[in-house]
Amino acid sequence: MVTGYAVSDPDSVLEGDLDGFIMSYFSASLDKDLTVQNRQAKVSVVPSAAALVIKALMKLERDRKKMKNIKHNRNISLDDVIETTKVTCPRSMAKDLSGTVKEILGTCVSVGCTVDGKDPKDLQQEISDGDMEVPLD
Repeated sequence: MVTGYAVSDPDSVLEGDLDGFIMSYFSASLDKDLTVQNRQAKVSVVPSAAALVIKALMKLERDRKKMKNIKHNRNISLDDVIETTKVTCPRSMAKDLSGTVKEILGTCVSVGCTVDGKDPKDLQQEISDGDMEVPLD
């Protein structure tokens, strides 16, 4: 097992404008993905499901060290949930898109927001019962 890689050009690791991309997520915690291939390193930022839900809520930027215990009690639409699902779908372990939608609705429960004025748990139950159809595309 190799524990370290020698990168030929350290400046090539930070190609692109990562700072602008990271700041667009309102100081939320983001996962960083470092891919090294043929001694060329590429850094990509992968937002978590919670970061995408909070971004859909359009909250203002905050200082995470000064502002604690923020209540995210706003409302997002089901279209925002489906757009978030399409971003997180490649990393999901669900078999189909409805399972990934239920994962994002679970994230909405933990964040504390509502979806189309309803409790996300109720929407999960409607999807499980077949009362609500999830688009396949």
